Amino acid sequence: MIDIAGKKMQGTWLFLLCLTLLSSCAHPEREVAEQPENFQEIIDRAKSRVFPALVFVKPIVEEYTSGEKTKHQVYGSGVIISPDGLVITNNHVVEKAIKVNCVLSDKDQLPADILGRDPDTDLALLQLRNVEGKTPLPYGEFADSERLREGDFVMALGSPFGFNRSISLGILSNTRRYLGFESEFRYNTWLQTDAAINPGNSGGPLVNIDGKIVGINTLGIFFGENIGFSIPSNVVKSICGLLQQHETVQRAWVGLKLQPLKDFFTDTFTKAESGVLISDVEKDSPAEQAGVRQGDILIEVGGVDV
Repeated sequence: MIDIAGKKMQGTWLFLLCLTLLSSCAHPEREVAEQPENFQEIIDRAKSRVFPALVFVKPIVEEYTSGEKTKHQVYGSGVIISPDGLVITNNHVVEKAIKVNCVLSDKDQLPADILGRDPDTDLALLQLRNVEGKTPLPYGEFADSERLREGDFVMALGSPFGFNRSISLGILSNTRRYLGFESEFRYNTWLQTDAAINPGNSGGPLVNIDGKIVGINTLGIFFGENIGFSIPSNVVKSICGLLQQHETVQRAWVGLKLQPLKDFFTDTFTKAESGVLISDVEKDSPAEQAGVRQGDILIEVGGVDV
Protein backbone atom coordinates (compact mmCIF):
# COMPACT_ATOMS: atom_id res chain seq x y z
CA MET A 1 0.00 0.00 0.00
CA ILE A 2 1.24 3.50 -0.80
CA ASP A 3 0.12 6.27 1.55
CA ILE A 4 0.07 9.68 -0.12
CA ALA A 5 -2.26 11.29 2.44
CA GLY A 6 -1.17 14.79 3.38
CA LYS A 7 1.26 15.01 0.46
CA LYS A 8 0.76 17.23 -2.60
CA MET A 9 1.67 15.48 -5.83
CA GLN A 10 1.33 17.14 -9.20
CA GLY A 11 -1.07 15.34 -11.56
CA THR A 12 1.64 14.50 -14.09
CA TRP A 13 3.94 12.80 -11.60
CA LEU A 14 1.06 10.91 -10.03
CA PHE A 15 0.11 9.69 -13.51
CA LEU A 16 3.69 8.57 -14.20
CA LEU A 17 3.84 6.78 -10.87
CA CYS A 18 0.63 4.90 -11.64
CA LEU A 19 1.94 3.89 -15.06
CA THR A 20 5.17 2.62 -13.53
CA LEU A 21 3.27 0.54 -10.98
CA LEU A 22 1.02 -0.86 -13.71
CA SER A 23 4.08 -1.80 -15.72
CA SER A 24 5.53 -3.68 -12.75
CA CYS A 25 2.26 -5.52 -12.16
CA ALA A 26 1.95 -6.46 -15.83
CA HIS A 27 5.33 -8.18 -15.75
CA PRO A 28 5.74 -9.66 -12.25
CA GLU A 29 8.61 -11.88 -13.36
CA ARG A 30 10.96 -8.89 -13.42
CA GLU A 31 13.01 -8.07 -10.35
CA VAL A 32 11.78 -4.94 -8.57
CA ALA A 33 15.35 -3.70 -8.18
CA GLU A 34 15.73 -3.64 -11.96
CA GLN A 35 12.77 -1.31 -12.49
CA PRO A 36 13.53 2.24 -13.57
CA GLU A 37 12.44 4.93 -11.11
CA ASN A 38 9.72 6.40 -13.31
CA PHE A 39 7.82 5.83 -16.52
CA GLN A 40 10.00 8.27 -18.44
CA GLU A 41 12.99 6.03 -17.78
CA ILE A 42 11.00 3.02 -19.01
CA ILE A 43 10.24 4.86 -22.26
CA ASP A 44 13.84 6.01 -22.68
CA ARG A 45 15.20 2.51 -22.09
CA ALA A 46 12.80 0.89 -24.53
CA LYS A 47 13.36 3.59 -27.16
CA SER A 48 17.14 3.31 -26.92
CA ARG A 49 16.99 -0.41 -27.79
CA VAL A 50 15.08 -0.02 -31.06
CA PHE A 51 15.35 3.62 -32.18
CA PRO A 52 18.89 3.10 -33.58
CA ALA A 53 17.52 0.26 -35.77
CA LEU A 54 14.71 2.40 -37.24
CA VAL A 55 15.20 3.31 -40.91
CA PHE A 56 13.51 5.84 -43.16
CA VAL A 57 12.59 3.95 -46.36
CA LYS A 58 12.65 6.05 -49.57
CA PRO A 59 11.55 4.05 -52.63
CA ILE A 60 11.66 5.49 -56.15
CA VAL A 61 8.56 4.39 -58.05
CA GLU A 62 7.85 4.52 -61.77
CA GLU A 63 4.37 5.30 -63.07
CA TYR A 64 2.67 6.37 -66.29
CA THR A 65 0.85 9.69 -66.13
CA SER A 66 -0.94 11.17 -69.19
CA GLY A 67 0.91 8.72 -71.41
CA GLU A 68 4.33 9.63 -70.01
CA LYS A 69 6.57 7.58 -67.77
CA THR A 70 7.42 9.47 -64.61
CA LYS A 71 9.49 8.73 -61.53
CA HIS A 72 8.89 10.05 -58.05
CA GLN A 73 9.87 9.28 -54.49
CA VAL A 74 7.53 7.90 -51.85
CA TYR A 75 8.32 7.19 -48.22
CA GLY A 76 7.76 4.69 -45.47
CA SER A 77 9.51 3.11 -42.51
CA GLY A 78 11.38 -0.05 -41.67
CA VAL A 79 13.45 -1.66 -38.97
CA ILE A 80 16.78 -3.50 -39.11
CA ILE A 81 16.39 -7.04 -37.76
CA SER A 82 19.91 -8.45 -38.18
CA PRO A 83 23.46 -7.13 -37.68
CA ASP A 84 24.23 -7.59 -41.39
CA GLY A 85 21.42 -5.31 -42.52
CA LEU A 86 18.17 -7.22 -43.09
CA VAL A 87 15.27 -4.76 -42.98
CA ILE A 88 11.57 -5.52 -42.63
CA THR A 89 8.97 -3.13 -44.02
CA ASN A 90 5.51 -3.24 -45.63
CA ASN A 91 4.97 -4.62 -49.11
CA HIS A 92 2.87 -1.61 -50.10
CA VAL A 93 5.85 0.65 -49.36
CA VAL A 94 8.14 -0.99 -51.93
CA GLU A 95 5.90 -3.01 -54.28
CA LYS A 96 6.21 -0.53 -57.17
CA ALA A 97 9.79 0.52 -56.45
CA ILE A 98 12.51 0.45 -59.09
CA LYS A 99 15.04 1.58 -56.49
CA VAL A 100 15.04 1.68 -52.68
CA ASN A 101 17.16 3.85 -50.40
CA CYS A 102 17.20 3.70 -46.62
CA VAL A 103 18.30 6.45 -44.24
CA LEU A 104 19.90 5.04 -41.09
CA SER A 105 20.02 6.52 -37.59
CA ASP A 106 23.44 8.08 -38.33
CA LYS A 107 21.83 10.00 -41.25
CA ASP A 108 23.75 7.90 -43.79
CA GLN A 109 21.72 6.78 -46.82
CA LEU A 110 22.28 3.29 -48.19
CA PRO A 111 20.73 1.44 -51.15
CA ALA A 112 18.73 -1.70 -50.46
CA ASP A 113 17.74 -4.76 -52.47
CA ILE A 114 14.26 -6.27 -52.22
CA LEU A 115 14.81 -9.89 -51.18
CA GLY A 116 11.14 -10.85 -51.21
CA ARG A 117 7.58 -9.60 -50.87
CA ASP A 118 4.34 -11.08 -49.55
CA PRO A 119 1.29 -9.00 -50.54
CA ASP A 120 -1.09 -11.20 -48.53
CA THR A 121 0.46 -10.15 -45.22
CA ASP A 122 1.80 -6.84 -46.60
CA LEU A 123 5.39 -7.61 -45.64
CA ALA A 124 8.64 -7.15 -47.55
CA LEU A 125 12.23 -8.05 -46.71
CA LEU A 126 15.13 -5.80 -47.77
CA GLN A 127 18.91 -6.18 -47.64
CA LEU A 128 21.00 -3.07 -47.09
CA ARG A 129 23.99 -2.71 -49.41
CA ASN A 130 27.34 -0.97 -48.89
CA VAL A 131 27.36 -1.81 -45.18
CA GLU A 132 31.11 -2.41 -45.10
CA GLY A 133 32.58 -0.66 -42.09
CA LYS A 134 29.15 -0.32 -40.45
CA THR A 135 28.56 -3.87 -39.26
CA PRO A 136 27.42 -5.03 -36.87
CA LEU A 137 24.47 -2.72 -37.39
CA PRO A 138 22.07 -1.94 -34.54
CA TYR A 139 19.01 -4.17 -34.86
CA GLY A 140 15.75 -4.84 -33.10
CA GLU A 141 14.78 -8.11 -31.46
CA PHE A 142 11.35 -9.69 -31.67
CA ALA A 143 9.10 -10.39 -28.70
CA ASP A 144 6.59 -13.24 -28.55
CA SER A 145 3.33 -11.66 -29.73
CA GLU A 146 1.31 -14.55 -28.30
CA ARG A 147 2.10 -13.24 -24.81
CA LEU A 148 0.66 -9.77 -25.42
CA ARG A 149 -2.40 -8.59 -23.55
CA GLU A 150 -4.87 -5.78 -24.01
CA GLY A 151 -3.67 -2.75 -22.06
CA ASP A 152 0.06 -3.38 -22.59
CA PHE A 153 1.98 -0.18 -23.29
CA VAL A 154 3.49 0.10 -26.78
CA MET A 155 5.31 2.66 -28.91
CA ALA A 156 4.93 3.14 -32.66
CA LEU A 157 8.18 4.17 -34.37
CA GLY A 158 8.43 5.48 -37.90
CA SER A 159 8.43 8.45 -40.26
CA PRO A 160 4.85 9.78 -40.42
CA PHE A 161 4.22 11.99 -43.47
CA GLY A 162 7.93 11.78 -44.25
CA PHE A 163 9.02 13.34 -40.94
CA ASN A 164 12.15 11.41 -40.06
CA ARG A 165 12.30 9.39 -36.82
CA SER A 166 9.13 9.82 -34.82
CA ILE A 167 7.66 8.01 -31.83
CA SER A 168 4.13 7.81 -30.42
CA LEU A 169 2.89 6.15 -27.24
CA GLY A 170 -0.25 4.12 -26.61
CA ILE A 171 -1.63 0.79 -25.47
CA LEU A 172 -2.80 -2.39 -27.15
CA SER A 173 -6.55 -2.11 -27.64
CA ASN A 174 -6.97 -5.66 -29.00
CA THR A 175 -4.41 -8.42 -29.55
CA ARG A 176 -6.35 -10.61 -32.00
CA ARG A 177 -8.32 -8.28 -34.26
CA TYR A 178 -9.60 -10.02 -37.41
CA LEU A 179 -10.34 -7.69 -40.34
CA GLY A 180 -12.59 -10.13 -42.17
CA PHE A 181 -12.36 -12.97 -44.64
CA GLU A 182 -13.25 -10.64 -47.51
CA SER A 183 -10.38 -8.23 -46.77
CA GLU A 184 -7.14 -8.41 -48.72
CA PHE A 185 -5.28 -9.20 -45.50
CA ARG A 186 -6.97 -12.43 -44.42
CA TYR A 187 -4.00 -14.54 -43.36
CA ASN A 188 -3.45 -13.21 -39.86
CA THR A 189 -5.07 -11.44 -36.98
CA TRP A 190 -3.86 -7.94 -36.07
CA LEU A 191 -2.69 -5.95 -33.09
CA GLN A 192 -4.97 -2.95 -32.64
CA THR A 193 -3.40 0.04 -30.90
CA ASP A 194 -4.26 3.64 -30.08
CA ALA A 195 -0.63 4.72 -30.65
CA ALA A 196 -0.70 7.11 -33.62
CA ILE A 197 -0.11 5.35 -36.97
CA ASN A 198 -0.12 7.69 -39.97
CA PRO A 199 1.00 7.49 -43.62
CA GLY A 200 4.77 7.07 -43.48
CA ASN A 201 4.63 4.94 -40.30
CA SER A 202 4.00 1.91 -42.54
CA GLY A 203 6.70 -0.70 -42.01
CA GLY A 204 7.97 0.75 -38.75
CA PRO A 205 8.11 -1.29 -35.54
CA LEU A 206 5.59 -1.43 -32.73
CA VAL A 207 7.68 -1.80 -29.57
CA ASN A 208 6.88 -2.91 -26.02
CA ILE A 209 8.33 -1.42 -22.83
CA ASP A 210 11.13 -4.00 -22.90
CA GLY A 211 12.38 -2.48 -26.16
CA LYS A 212 11.41 -5.46 -28.30
CA ILE A 213 9.42 -5.53 -31.53
CA VAL A 214 5.87 -6.80 -31.03
CA GLY A 215 4.54 -5.83 -34.46
CA ILE A 216 5.02 -3.99 -37.75
CA ASN A 217 2.81 -0.91 -38.18
CA THR A 218 0.66 -1.22 -41.29
CA LEU A 219 -2.84 0.27 -41.24
CA GLY A 220 -4.58 3.31 -39.85
CA ILE A 221 -8.27 4.19 -39.95
CA PHE A 222 -8.43 7.86 -40.75
CA PHE A 223 -12.17 8.33 -40.27
CA GLY A 224 -11.82 6.85 -36.78
CA GLU A 225 -9.92 8.09 -33.77
CA ASN A 226 -6.85 6.32 -32.37
CA ILE A 227 -7.36 3.09 -34.32
CA GLY A 228 -4.28 1.57 -35.92
CA PHE A 229 -3.20 -1.96 -36.80
CA SER A 230 0.12 -3.79 -36.68
CA ILE A 231 1.16 -7.23 -37.91
CA PRO A 232 2.05 -9.45 -34.90
CA SER A 233 5.74 -10.21 -34.48
CA ASN A 234 5.27 -13.98 -34.66
CA VAL A 235 3.72 -13.61 -38.12
CA VAL A 236 6.55 -11.27 -39.15
CA LYS A 237 9.23 -13.74 -38.04
CA SER A 238 7.59 -16.60 -39.92
CA ILE A 239 7.16 -14.63 -43.15
CA CYS A 240 10.71 -13.23 -42.98
CA GLY A 241 12.12 -16.74 -42.82
CA LEU A 242 10.11 -17.81 -45.86
CA LEU A 243 11.08 -14.70 -47.84
CA GLN A 244 14.76 -15.29 -47.09
CA GLN A 245 14.52 -18.81 -48.48
CA HIS A 246 12.06 -18.48 -51.36
CA GLU A 247 11.48 -14.74 -52.09
CA THR A 248 7.74 -15.43 -52.02
CA VAL A 249 5.29 -17.26 -49.76
CA GLN A 250 3.54 -20.32 -51.19
CA ARG A 251 0.07 -20.98 -49.82
CA ALA A 252 -2.35 -23.83 -50.27
CA TRP A 253 -5.90 -23.36 -51.54
CA VAL A 254 -8.70 -25.57 -50.30
CA GLY A 255 -11.76 -23.52 -51.25
CA LEU A 256 -13.27 -22.82 -47.84
CA LYS A 257 -14.96 -19.68 -46.60
CA LEU A 258 -15.07 -19.48 -42.82
CA GLN A 259 -17.27 -17.70 -40.30
CA PRO A 260 -17.18 -17.43 -36.49
CA LEU A 261 -19.53 -19.63 -34.53
CA LYS A 262 -20.90 -16.46 -32.96
CA ASP A 263 -21.09 -13.84 -35.70
CA PHE A 264 -22.58 -10.67 -34.27
CA PHE A 265 -22.38 -8.85 -37.61
CA THR A 266 -24.79 -11.28 -39.30
CA ASP A 267 -26.60 -12.25 -36.09
CA THR A 268 -25.67 -15.89 -36.69
CA PHE A 269 -25.10 -18.16 -33.68
CA THR A 270 -24.06 -21.79 -34.04
CA LYS A 271 -24.56 -24.30 -31.24
CA ALA A 272 -21.03 -25.60 -30.83
CA GLU A 273 -18.42 -25.23 -28.12
CA SER A 274 -15.36 -24.83 -30.37
CA GLY A 275 -14.26 -24.61 -33.97
CA VAL A 276 -15.26 -22.40 -36.88
CA LEU A 277 -18.28 -22.55 -39.18
CA ILE A 278 -17.76 -23.39 -42.87
CA SER A 279 -20.07 -20.82 -44.46
CA ASP A 280 -19.31 -21.73 -48.08
CA VAL A 281 -17.36 -24.25 -50.20
CA GLU A 282 -16.14 -23.22 -53.65
CA LYS A 283 -17.30 -25.34 -56.56
CA ASP A 284 -14.79 -27.93 -57.83
CA SER A 285 -12.40 -27.05 -54.99
CA PRO A 286 -10.28 -29.60 -53.10
CA ALA A 287 -12.59 -29.12 -50.11
CA GLU A 288 -15.69 -30.00 -52.15
CA GLN A 289 -13.96 -33.03 -53.63
CA ALA A 290 -13.05 -34.16 -50.13
CA GLY A 291 -16.70 -34.06 -49.09
CA VAL A 292 -16.68 -30.88 -47.00
CA ARG A 293 -20.07 -29.14 -47.09
CA GLN A 294 -21.52 -25.77 -46.20
CA GLY A 295 -22.62 -25.75 -42.56
CA ASP A 296 -19.91 -28.17 -41.39
CA ILE A 297 -17.82 -27.12 -38.40
CA LEU A 298 -14.05 -27.22 -38.68
CA ILE A 299 -12.61 -28.22 -35.32
CA GLU A 300 -9.02 -29.22 -36.08
CA VAL A 301 -6.29 -28.44 -38.61
CA GLY A 302 -3.12 -30.52 -38.70
CA GLY A 303 -3.72 -31.83 -35.22
CA VAL A 304 -4.20 -28.34 -33.77
CA ASP A 305 -7.58 -27.33 -32.32
CA VAL A 306 -9.31 -24.43 -34.06
